[in-house]
Amino acid sequence: MKRKLIIAGMPESGKSTFIAALRHLLVHQDVRTKLVATRLSDAEGHLNRLEQEWIACEKVERTKQTVEEWVSLFVKQVDGSQEAVLMIPDFSGEAFRRPAATGHCSEAVASMLQEIDGMLLFTNADRGADDIRLEQFAGLLDEAIDASEDLVEGVPVGSKESVNEDVVPFEPLNMPEEPLLVEILQILNRPPRAPRKRMLAIIVSAWDEVQDNPAEPEEWLRQHRPMLWQYLRSNTTLWESRVYGVSAQGGRLPQDKVALQCTIPGQRVQIVGHQAQPHDLTDPIDWLMASTE
Repeated sequence: MKRKLIIAGMPESGKSTFIAALRHLLVHQDVRTKLVATRLSDAEGHLNRLEQEWIACEKVERTKQTVEEWVSLFVKQVDGSQEAVLMIPDFSGEAFRRPAATGHCSEAVASMLQEIDGMLLFTNADRGADDIRLEQFAGLLDEAIDASEDLVEGVPVGSKESVNEDVVPFEPLNMPEEPLLVEILQILNRPPRAPRKRMLAIIVSAWDEVQDNPAEPEEWLRQHRPMLWQYLRSNTTLWESRVYGVSAQGGRLPQDKVALQCTIPGQRVQIVGHQAQPHDLTDPIDWLMASTE
């Protein structure tokens, strides 16, 4: 039976660059991979444009959602008969940020989430963590204490320079990435949906930016995405997970552009974790195609 997999993540988490590099590996086979393409995508023109930007070592730019909805890649294992369809409903990430923040999504997205067997979930190593250090929290606490003392003394709150006048009203769509990722995972097992175990490959993109590289991707996730890590540790009956570090571009742009252009495109790709071959982006997808039964 063909497995249904999905690529998910918030905006700017590295999905577009990953897909451009993956499409190149599947079609051109300039490095050995565990999977091959079974047929071209219905959105081949759009994927080809992304790949050309990637080959030219240009930053892969996302386009408008109306252009990039419901792109699918069709793959099968080189050494077996297992096949899968890899669905990308929205390169920009808005298809996942909105339901995670508001609890509402289209019927098409809801149906797709119900049917999937596994997920590649993206987070970007080049983006800071959502937490704050204790000393920063202490400064916020001091401001709160000063404000409360002003109230007791009859001084209007906000009259002191220390009070922040640029407070932005809370907006669910602007919540940090980490709680939105956890909420997406919770949505898949929340009533009226029947909870069931699924496969989850977490892709830490921009792995070349990790300063303590070669750190283990699992340890990076524990330190830098602790809420997501704790959720997965506490829900092993719902999620069988692995963490991979990926540099789909192979370096930083524009600093490394000349060096990257002198490298065979498929060999620019770097992936670490779970004995994956160094350039094979299909490794986590191949693992997702395994049965959880």
